Order: sequence, then C-alpha cells, then structure tokens
Amino acid sequence: MSLSRFRCLARAPGLEGLKDILRTMRSAFPDLDFSIKEQIAEGDKVASRFEWTGTHEREFLGVPATGRHVRVWGIVMDRLEAGRIRDTRIIMDSLGLMMQLGVFPPPAA
Repeated sequence: MSLSRFRCLARAPGLEGLKDILRTMRSAFPDLDFSIKEQIAEGDKVASRFEWTGTHEREFLGVPATGRHVRVWGIVMDRLEAGRIRDTRIIMDSLGLMMQLGVFPPPAA
C-alpha cells in the first residue's frame, strides 16, 4: 500500500477541518461512536483520552469497505482561549486501525 493514501483528512484548519474529518469518518463508519475515557485539564490546556468504534462500510483513506468492526484509541490536546478551543493536536492509533482493516499484517509474535 502506498503511503500517499495516508493523506490529511482535514481540508481546512480549525473547526471546519474538524468537521471535514468527522464527515469523512462518519461516511466510512456510519455507526461511529466516540467515548471519552479520561480527561485532564491544567491552565489553558485539556487532554482527552478517547476511543472510537465503528464498522467499515465505505472507502476510507483509499481502503475499500471491509465490513470489519474496529476499535481505535487516541489522545487530543486542546488549548483554550476565552473558553473556546484555539488549537488542537490529535494522536490516533492509525497503524492499529490499518491492521484491523487488514491493510497491514499484525506484528509477528
């Protein structure tokens, strides 16, 4: 699989970029469900550990629908300003997702 398929999902920065990502994910995983597992706030920053699940029903990042149910973890770091999110950094287990979709084999034991 070519690395060029791992293009950025966001087409715009900020809230519009987040909306793009969620629309793309919701299209590929119609039963998408996010769950916040833990959240820590200090000063103007909030860290959220999350998990999402869904069934791969449509193409996603160049991967045709597999019908597989996936569970993916991630962490979001938000910086707040005047009570609104100003900056966001998302770390998600994309490799784990691709292994669950069968794109990459799991590591040898």
